[in-house]
Amino acid sequence: EDMPKITMPFPPKMTAEEFLRSRPLSRAYFRSPNSFFIYRQQFVKQLKLENYNDQMVKVSKWAGIFWSN
Repeated sequence: EDMPKITMPFPPKMTAEEFLRSRPLSRAYFRSPNSFFIYRQQFVKQLKLENYNDQMVKVSKWAGIFWSN
């Protein structure tokens, strides 16, 4: 399976407002997402910036691989 050749920016370019807008208002007052979900959200954003467009199943798998490296 072809892994994307991307570089994740560090620190991530995500504002608190961007994070809060991505959550439905009904869920905004529950637990915050864990760090992997935040990483995955930024991973998807980076893929889109670099013109990768693939199935979310593959994207989630790639995010997990990148996360563990």
